[in-house]
Amino acid sequence: MKKTRNLRVRTCIRGCNPVLVLTVVFMATTLLGAAEAGGTNRTLDEEIVESIRATAQVGTHSASAGVRDVDTLFYEESSHRKRLIQDLLSVLTDPKSPNESKCYSAYYLGVLHATAATETLAAQITNQVWTGGSMSRREAEWRAGPSYALFLIGAPAIPALLRNLAEKDDPRTRQASLRAVLLIENDKDVVQLRLQKALKAEPDPEKQARLQAAIKALADPVTR
Repeated sequence: MKKTRNLRVRTCIRGCNPVLVLTVVFMATTLLGAAEAGGTNRTLDEEIVESIRATAQVGTHSASAGVRDVDTLFYEESSHRKRLIQDLLSVLTDPKSPNESKCYSAYYLGVLHATAATETLAAQITNQVWTGGSMSRREAEWRAGPSYALFLIGAPAIPALLRNLAEKDDPRTRQASLRAVLLIENDKDVVQLRLQKALKAEPDPEKQARLQAAIKALADPVTR
């Protein structure tokens, strides 16, 4: 059942209308978990809360009759989350995945705060959806894909973004990476300190030059 579920989610993200993707993924994470738990109409999250409340009442991990053990539920939830992150990463890195599917996958990795995905997201930071459509579609956060996902992940994403600034020659990648760090920190002074620290620790002259260029770009009033 678990393998079949993950295959269905992965196939839909790759081949279906991308507008349906997030709905499908949310259904997979909330509704289908209940089927694996015994066919009840409760989601796994609801079971965890119920088990914690029951544990508090009886003062033991065994909780009460008809309520599954908290540790078992946590393990099940954690295992499912890891599988989902791996499935989303496989979509993101698959050359055959449509661009919109990649952006949806990236966005949801950010929603999941998937720190293990930061290197992959940083490598695709310039990827986004440029299509038109309704105003709600044009302004949808998922269209920014990896860059917005990195912002959602926050501080754990900064090392991968600093590596982009030190190692990448592509101007768009460097500009997007600097902007992402600035969005995460929301303070130019803090970003400057991070760049200076990275510069001081970097022995490679070419990488030093790129970091110095990033510090110079940060000082530009246009950068914000």
